[in-house]
Amino acid sequence: MKQKKYKERGWKRLLSLVLSLVMVFTLLPVGSVTTYAAGNTVNASSGSGTADNPYIISSSADLKSILSQDTTGKYYKLSDDFNNTEEITETLSGFYGNLDGNGKTVKLNISKPNNVHVGLFFQNSGIISNFTVKGCVLGYEDVGGICGENKGGTITNCINKASVTGNSLVGGISGENSYDTSSKKEGTIRNCQNDGEIIASDSYAGGITGKNGDYCSNASVEDCKNNGNVTCTPYKDYIGYADSKMAYKEYDGKYCVIGKVGSA
Repeated sequence: MKQKKYKERGWKRLLSLVLSLVMVFTLLPVGSVTTYAAGNTVNASSGSGTADNPYIISSSADLKSILSQDTTGKYYKLSDDFNNTEEITETLSGFYGNLDGNGKTVKLNISKPNNVHVGLFFQNSGIISNFTVKGCVLGYEDVGGICGENKGGTITNCINKASVTGNSLVGGISGENSYDTSSKKEGTIRNCQNDGEIIASDSYAGGITGKNGDYCSNASVEDCKNNGNVTCTPYKDYIGYADSKMAYKEYDGKYCVIGKVGSA
């Protein structure tokens, strides 16, 4: 009888220990970990991610799947019947592949007033071409319609129709166009157009980009046009539009792009 009681007590103790461990692990906080999906798990209707056979993305919902992908060296294209009824409300992660927008429009409704690098993409270090964004984008610094920062990437044949608002480094295509020291590539924005309103409450505002390289070096803006109003609130005599040379004027340590982007 004693042996039986000891066995029962042993099982009860073991069960109690297991239940305690389950409760402990259940109560542990879960960290936010960014992981890349393995293999060809992008939500695409077809394609293999190569130049000859790009991933075909058929909706805004599928476009958001890029957020969890390693895009390096991969090719994407928006489908002929791309469905843009769903708005993009979160900035997608840095883009390092090749995205052909196929002339389609993506709707944005991004409001991150305290965030830096805000736009459709956090940062572009790949090649983005042939699409339009519209709606609204709100951030704090490095705020653009296509990306927060074009870091050594190339953006061509894109149009911004969204209103873009931030504190500083605000542009219709990219908040900042810069040189990537890792890849040793210049940021390039070519044959793009801004039709949206650009507002910087402090400094660095431009129709195409808020800041181009370091004092106009190591980055280029070519054959672009701005049609939107650009406001740099504190210094109304030094507000943007940006000419083809991306000239800057300084006022009390603050910089704003001046002039107007032409097609020359």
